[in-house]
Amino acid sequence: MTQRACFIFLFGWLIFSVAARADGILSDQATAAVWTVGPGKELYAAFGHTALRITDPVIGVDRLYNFGTFNFATPHFYLKFIHGDLDYFLTASIAPEILEEYRASGQLVVEQELNLSPHERDTLFLALEENLDPANAAYRYDFVRDNCTTRIRDAVAQVAKVRWAPLESKSPTLRQMVQPYVADRPAIKTGINLLLGANMDHRATALEAMFLPEDMKIAFDGATIHDEAGTRQLVKSSRTLLAGPLLPDGKFNWVVLITYGLAAAALVSLLKRKFWPLWIDVVLFCITGLIGCFLVFLWLGTRHWVLHQNWHLTWAWPTHLIIWLFPRRIRERYWMTYVVTVPLLMGAEHIVLRHSLSKWEVASQFSTFSGCGLLLVLCALALRVRPLPLASQT
Repeated sequence: MTQRACFIFLFGWLIFSVAARADGILSDQATAAVWTVGPGKELYAAFGHTALRITDPVIGVDRLYNFGTFNFATPHFYLKFIHGDLDYFLTASIAPEILEEYRASGQLVVEQELNLSPHERDTLFLALEENLDPANAAYRYDFVRDNCTTRIRDAVAQVAKVRWAPLESKSPTLRQMVQPYVADRPAIKTGINLLLGANMDHRATALEAMFLPEDMKIAFDGATIHDEAGTRQLVKSSRTLLAGPLLPDGKFNWVVLITYGLAAAALVSLLKRKFWPLWIDVVLFCITGLIGCFLVFLWLGTRHWVLHQNWHLTWAWPTHLIIWLFPRRIRERYWMTYVVTVPLLMGAEHIVLRHSLSKWEVASQFSTFSGCGLLLVLCALALRVRPLPLASQT
C-alpha cells in the first residue's frame, strides 16, 4: 500500500512538472533574478555580462538566460562583425554550471532577486521560453542600444510597470562610462578613444546608461514598480554569489609616454637644425594617413553608429598617404606648401573643436591620444616654414 501511494505521488508530481513546463506556470517558490558578472580577462568579456535566472525548485527549473551568445561558425563572421551585421542569440543554460565557469575565471557574480508578482514572473518565463525558439532567438547586436544587458532590461520592463530613477544632473557621457572598464589595458583604451565617434560624447540618459552591466545593476537597485497593488522596489534582495573585482585597477598609460617621447625627440632634433631624414616624414604621414583612411571607412562603410562622426579626422587626414606614395616629391615646392599648411589647419581645427564646440560634448572625444598625435605631427613639420635640409633617401 505504501509503495502504491509513493508511485501515485511520484507519477502525479511528474505530470504536474511536465504540465508546468509546457504551460509556463511556475510554483509559489519560483524566483526571477538578474546576474551581474564582473569584467573578465578576455577582451569580449572586458565590460562584464548580464544574464537572467529563473529558478523553481518544485518543478526542477534553474535556467540562466543569456542574450550574449554569438557563433564563430556564422558565414562571413568577421565581415559581418566589422560591418555591424552580426547577429547575437538568446541561449539557456543550467545556472550552477555557468556559475562554476565564472568561479574558475575569478569573475564577480552578483544576484538581484526581482520583486515580481506571480503573474509578472510567469509572463517573463513564458516570454523567455518563446524567445528561445530559433525563429526568435537572433537579434542584431548594438554596443549601446541593443546588447545582452539592455535586452534583459527591456524584458523586465515589458512584464512590469518599472519606473527608473533619474540620473544625476551632470551624468557622464557614454565614452566616459566605458573608460573604467579598460583602465588596465592602455593600448585598448587608446584604441577605443581613437575609434569611438562623437555619438558617444553626449551625456547618457537613464535608459542609455544601462548598456553596461554594473550601471544597470545600480539602476535596478533604485527602480520601483508601480501597479494596482501600489509601489514596491524592483529588487527584492541582493547577494554576492562569487567575489571578484568590480572594475579593473588602472595602469599607467605607456602609449602616452611613448608618443610624447617621440614628439620630444622630434622637437629636439628640429631645434638643433640638423638635417631631417626623409624616412621620418614618410613614416609619420603613412601612419596618420592610414589611421585617417580607417576612420573614414568606419564612418561611411559600417553600421556601427558609435564609430561615426569621428573628429580625430581633423588631424589624421587620409591625404597624408600621398606623401607616403610619393616620398621624394616632398622636396618640391607644392609638397612643401602641403606639409606647412596641413599642420596649421589641423591645429586650428583642434582648437576650434576642443573649445568652441564643448557645449555639444564633442570636445571630450579629443583624448590625450589626440593631443599626442597632433603634437607629434606638428613637431615634425612645424619648422618646415623655414626649410631644413633633408637627408638623402638611402
